[in-house]
Amino acid sequence: MVYEVEPYSSEGTVIPVPGALVTVSGENTSGMKYTDSAGQVVFQLLPGTYTVQVSKNGYLPVSDSISIYTLELTPGTYYYELFPQGG
Repeated sequence: MVYEVEPYSSEGTVIPVPGALVTVSGENTSGMKYTDSAGQVVFQLLPGTYTVQVSKNGYLPVSDSISIYTLELTPGTYYYELFPQGG
């Protein structure tokens, strides 16, 4: 899930970021998809290590490395916060 925390919110309200480009690359697979209106995107990944990059115009890009150790019946969820550029 890709999100932004609402500025000046004492509760830290989370705002989904639709249309963010999520790129996943690793030994076993690579691909790119855009987040939906809920800020979510789904990839099916085999065990291995992957680089995840998230970007959208107006936001600072985010890069992360994740490791998938086993095939899981329930999906794992990763959260990425985007920060507005210049903010």
